[in-house]
Amino acid sequence: MAEPARTVPRLLFDRVARTPHAEAFRHPAGDDWSSVSWGEVGSRVTALAAGLIGRGIAPGAHVAVCAVTSYEWILADLAIVCAGAVTVPIYPATPPADVAALLRHSGSVLTFTDRPLPTTPLLYLNRLGELEDEGRRLLAADPEAVAARIAGVTPDHLATLI
Repeated sequence: MAEPARTVPRLLFDRVARTPHAEAFRHPAGDDWSSVSWGEVGSRVTALAAGLIGRGIAPGAHVAVCAVTSYEWILADLAIVCAGAVTVPIYPATPPADVAALLRHSGSVLTFTDRPLPTTPLLYLNRLGELEDEGRRLLAADPEAVAARIAGVTPDHLATLI
């Protein structure tokens, strides 16, 4: 019998392996809703995590997410953890001066966002495709890049800094 998953990345990819065609999420898409399978989520998270690795995000690095809750927010959060980094969630209504202080004090090296923000390099959630493309290029050269990071994540790994 397989050992049960004990980390967020392992829980995610165990689910992807068990039910790749099952619906994972529904999210707004224009005037309608779009259904996303676990397989699609796994592919996108892998590509995004590889993109983060390709941009030099090291294990344990702090990466902020300051945006309204969305499917893209979830993908960013999962990709950060699968890259071995730590998510720093920032409530989107936080005043700009407080956002700057949170980013500075948390040591965030990159921020996923849906709005202009002070400090740190920004990655806009509506442009995740660019990071996915970067990740796919990295995976073509190093197919195990994300798996190696996931293997380094333990139950003691900090996933979120609040």
